[in-house]
Amino acid sequence: MAEIRIDQISKAYGAHTVLHDITFDVEDGEFIVFVGPSGCGKTTLLRTIAGLEKSNLGRIVIGGKDVTHWPPARRGVAMVFQSYALYPHMTVAQNITYGLKVNKVDPAEIEARLKAAATMLQITQLLDRKPKELSGGQRQRVAIGRSIVRQPGVFLFDEPLSNLDAELRVQMRAELVALHRRLGSTMVYVTHDQIEAMTMANRIVVLRDGRIEQIGAPLDLYHNPQNRFVAGFIGSPKMNFLSVTIQAVSDAGVMVELPGGPKITVPVAGPDLVPGGKVELGIRPEHLLLGPGAGAADAQISVTATLVERLGGETLLHGTTRHGEALVVRKSGELAAHHDETVPVGVVAGLCYLFDADGRSLDPLRPREFPQ
Repeated sequence: MAEIRIDQISKAYGAHTVLHDITFDVEDGEFIVFVGPSGCGKTTLLRTIAGLEKSNLGRIVIGGKDVTHWPPARRGVAMVFQSYALYPHMTVAQNITYGLKVNKVDPAEIEARLKAAATMLQITQLLDRKPKELSGGQRQRVAIGRSIVRQPGVFLFDEPLSNLDAELRVQMRAELVALHRRLGSTMVYVTHDQIEAMTMANRIVVLRDGRIEQIGAPLDLYHNPQNRFVAGFIGSPKMNFLSVTIQAVSDAGVMVELPGGPKITVPVAGPDLVPGGKVELGIRPEHLLLGPGAGAADAQISVTATLVERLGGETLLHGTTRHGEALVVRKSGELAAHHDETVPVGVVAGLCYLFDADGRSLDPLRPREFPQ
């Protein structure tokens, strides 16, 4: 068993605290991803699990054993870094098996583990090559193979794909997910790329300023963000935000005035809100309506196009409202719109979010029905 318990971990460098009372569990065999902006503490947390950093408070439990004060070698973890950290003078086979030889594992066992890892990662034909003869993706597979042969209980990945080009990143994402399914091992993965997090994780831990903002399955975070930060961080393009004025609060929800004057009632609970107050309305780019469908929405706002990105299967319209607030609309297929053109954009009240002055998401009165 390789479950991980993070119990009230805090970490400071002098007077600067980088982790604040972090507590959560990673289930055995789970693929969990730490995501957040630069400086949020995600790599420090990963290195604390590995034993490369010492926490000031709290404890780390792996497989039921308190490893807080154990050195990295005793924790049963293997780490894959952003840099491949391969020995340039060694072959692929030598790089993969070096740690086993240092630990005096039986040669027959080393050969069996090497063969199994190379077959799994499809690098059997590369075993006699040196790192300089490999592509970036092949080097990353070697680094992963070096971890696999150790047969750890936990794999720790520190932004392993950030040095690869876009096409290779997509390929390696799929390979890592497939590897996780084959091994069934516990994997903890750090990235600043929320698309990686959404496509790979069983659960995501969203961090900001050394604190956990929300933990959940990818689509749960996407559809049910607890606050404005998570709503804006998860999703690409990110959620649109408009400053709106409260008109009324009732059992049906909160009525707000959109830019340009139209009013909609968002079906959320607002017991502490009062007319005249300010809140932020959030709506995903794909939930805004363009073209003939805009007229069927609960309200329309005028948006002046500043950029139209025609991507083939979809179009992204970037624009501004009458109040100068930026807005992005995603539409499948093509869109006949041009720079500086003003177009009507439809808003569906049931797909909107409201965030109070503290950035907290107001609870929906009924489950949102998202388009299929």
